[in-house]
Amino acid sequence: MDEKMKSKIVNHIENVVNRYLASELEYKFNGKILIVDFSADWCPPCRFMEEFFKDVIKKKYDNYVDIIQIDVEQENGNELYRKHVAPLGVNSIPFLLVFDSTGKCCCSIRGSNTAKLETVVRDLIENNEDEKE
Repeated sequence: MDEKMKSKIVNHIENVVNRYLASELEYKFNGKILIVDFSADWCPPCRFMEEFFKDVIKKKYDNYVDIIQIDVEQENGNELYRKHVAPLGVNSIPFLLVFDSTGKCCCSIRGSNTAKLETVVRDLIENNEDEKE
């Protein structure tokens, strides 16, 4: 996939998810990194990620990160996933979107890749700290 198409896809997901966060969850970006986790209760890798969020991300980075889990089995979450995420070739969960502190989607992660997620979070925190100096 060429860079222009990739950028178009990221912008589409960013816009759709931001609208959903604002309208359905009344979420407003507050200077924190946001992880949006598309998951389901029945999914073992999703449950693994939920534990990782609790045991690692929240303990180490709670002051810097918000996490919103969107259950693809619930009506609103399923509609968001089916209409806007799955058509882009995402056919598995967990599927994570990572937004920087300004609301820009900077990364997507398929599956339970905890090492990649922690690296992205750490890098975003470091970049935010560098910008403050």
